[in-house]
Amino acid sequence: MKKMILLVGLGTVLFLSSCNKDYSCYCVAVDGVTGDVIEETTTINGKKKDVISSCDSGDYYDSVNDITVECEILE
Repeated sequence: MKKMILLVGLGTVLFLSSCNKDYSCYCVAVDGVTGDVIEETTTINGKKKDVISSCDSGDYYDSVNDITVECEILE
């Protein structure tokens, strides 16, 4: 019985720890006036749903200076 509880506990720990993973958030900034492009990749650790939300929060558009930043998770 103790072995069964230990195995279930170990399986639960492995399952929960596998939910958090490292994901690469790739962002591209484009200056619409000069045409300059800046690329950056950042590693974010977490659950996929939370990481996608965090990465998407990097999306940005500045209509005054015509600068666009688009971010996405690399699979």
